This record gives sequence, C-alpha cells and structure tokens, in this order.
Amino acid sequence: MTDPLDMLFESMRTYLSAATGVWEGRVYVDRAPAKKVRPYIVFFMASDTDLNEIVGVDPMIVLSVKCVAETRQAAFLGSAQITALLNDKGQQQVAAGSGPIGDDDWEISTISEDRGIYIPDRLGETGTVYHRGHQYEFRIGAKA
Repeated sequence: MTDPLDMLFESMRTYLSAATGVWEGRVYVDRAPAKKVRPYIVFFMASDTDLNEIVGVDPMIVLSVKCVAETRQAAFLGSAQITALLNDKGQQQVAAGSGPIGDDDWEISTISEDRGIYIPDRLGETGTVYHRGHQYEFRIGAKA
C-alpha cells in the first residue's frame, strides 16, 4: 500500500500542473528551485499537521498551497484559481474525477480550505515577491 502523504503530493503535483492558471504548469513540492520563472505554485505539509492524523485509518493532512508571484495582483489571482480548483473538491464533495483523485490505494475524500497565507517577501534591493494561498485540510480514505 502506498504512503498517503506520497500519494497526496504526487496527486497534487499532477493535478495542479495540468490545471489552467497564472502559474502555467509550474508547480513545486516543498520549495521551488532558485531563479525559477514566476508565478508558480509551491505546496508543502503545514507545520501544524499532527503526525497521529497522518498515520490513522482515514488520515487528515494539512498542506499549505500558495502562488508566488512578482506582483500582488498575480499572487491573489493565482490564489483564487487554486481555491476554485481545490476547495470542496474531494471525491465525496463533487462528481468523481473532477478534483485530485488519489491512486489505487487511497482517495482524497474531502478538501477544506482553512487559514489564509499572505507574505510580501522583500528580495534585497531588487523588489518584492508576493506569496498568497491557503492551508487546505485533506481527508484521505483507503479504497476497499
């Protein structure tokens, strides 16, 4: 059986890379490589994810998903596009196959948008990079 966190990361990378958005397919897990073209999406496990929630029967995993852009407007637009793709798009919330779907062992049952993320990140004297997104709670269910 695959690891639910590995499944979620791969499903998210595949789903968001194929989706239409200001990031144009640029999606990275954990961190973006240096000097990548912006805007892009980066997602990672949120710091408040409890390990006990990950190893349970129906794991709940919290991911931070954000758009990183050179303008505030692009970051906010990317975040709104991410929300449209993820919020309430689990397999128990919408028609099968219309959100990130999981793998042979696991399905993404529910997705709920949670805390907002907004970080204006100063880059020395060269300007500001804007991060905008949310934390999302993913309830994962084992397939029979």
